[in-house]
Amino acid sequence: MLWTILTIAVCVYGAICLFFLVFQRSFIYMPTPATPMHTAAVALEVPGARLRLSTRPLDGPKEFWEALVGGR
Repeated sequence: MLWTILTIAVCVYGAICLFFLVFQRSFIYMPTPATPMHTAAVALEVPGARLRLSTRPLDGPKEFWEALVGGR
């Protein structure tokens, strides 16, 4: 019984490791390049980096509650 549980645990752990090994590239953050839509972005200077802050003027996904109740 103990060996069965340990075997299952090792197999699950190995499957999780294999999943992250195969799909690790999709977890890496790759910022989008600046476009003309970012002209209103505010530049924030911090030590060692320059951050550009902007809002998204396009319609995005619905809010969770709105999608859940149908946007009453």
